Amino acid sequence: MDYNATNLVEKRITNPEECSDYLRTQSVSWVDVQGLGNRDVIHRLGQTFDLHPLILEDVVNMAERPKIEDYEEQLVIIARMVVPNINNRSFYSEQVSLIVGAHYVLTIQEEPEHDCFDNVRMRINKNKGIIRRQESDYLAYSLLDAIIDGFFPVLELYGERIAELEEEVITNPTSQTLKQIYQIKRELLQLRRAIWPQRDAINSLIRDGSQLISHEVSIYLRDCYDHAVQVLDMVENYRELVSGLMDVYLSAVSNKMNEIMKL
Repeated sequence: MDYNATNLVEKRITNPEECSDYLRTQSVSWVDVQGLGNRDVIHRLGQTFDLHPLILEDVVNMAERPKIEDYEEQLVIIARMVVPNINNRSFYSEQVSLIVGAHYVLTIQEEPEHDCFDNVRMRINKNKGIIRRQESDYLAYSLLDAIIDGFFPVLELYGERIAELEEEVITNPTSQTLKQIYQIKRELLQLRRAIWPQRDAINSLIRDGSQLISHEVSIYLRDCYDHAVQVLDMVENYRELVSGLMDVYLSAVSNKMNEIMKL
């Protein structure tokens, strides 16, 4: 997507070298790479955008911890994105790399199947809000905010699952109930590991600043940080609820055994 306040060009690019035509314009260009299946494409993108070798190393390393790296001409944001998996009521998790330049944002996603950027695409397409009148730093903020907000639908699923488990633990606790409690506890730990370093990374960007991030956008980033803190608080609360469910389960099983012994 290449846009300004009045014009929008949206096209699918198969040749990374085509991106160079948009890097010389004063409009904002968003290049979204979906999937990491081809190392040659990533290497050619690195040449086109003049990426430092360490940036490419971070992009292809899927176990990278969320972080912020400032290379003066480019700002690199490594983030962890989660998307709800309605089928088994859990989530997909993947790494997203954002490379921010003066007039462009390059996003590289681990998987092509799903992301949480549809709302950003819609705002650009329909010229909603102020996004088309802003620079690349505001686009980077919008994408980062979409990644953080993507945690909330996932947490809604876990809220429903925990509520159902609470009723099951009290009325009819089984070994399957115990298995589900452990499963939710493990998945909530994964969510915590994803959001904790992202909160710290956003905080460091607000605190240290960057020549590519304006003061106005830095204020917006504080709202993004607040959302990350809110997500982390919800994850911690759910983990405490699940730990409490474990105690209730053990108590319920013990009571059931006492009734059997009395009989």
